[in-house]
Amino acid sequence: MYWKDVSWMSYGLSLHAEELAHMFPGGALFEVLDFSFPLADYRPEVAALAVDGWLRENLGLRSVGPSVSFNEAVSGYEFYWPHDDPFSEHPGSPGETGGE
Repeated sequence: MYWKDVSWMSYGLSLHAEELAHMFPGGALFEVLDFSFPLADYRPEVAALAVDGWLRENLGLRSVGPSVSFNEAVSGYEFYWPHDDPFSEHPGSPGETGGE
């Protein structure tokens, strides 16, 4: 698995860290058995959205707000994060990545 996918998956988990800590006070292990996707237009940020969606669907967690939209002006996807852009060297709140 590509390191960027793993990093973004970790970020997707971290978005729910407080709720997960309450649900699993002794800790939890989340094992990814498969992560497949179409290569066309793929961005590693999708991994965070996939984990967020899986957690909400399977554990009944609330939405914390990450999203993606297509920006026709730059012909690319823009991702919105409820907190700082997770890998920015210049953090701000809320965060956005995109346009690539």
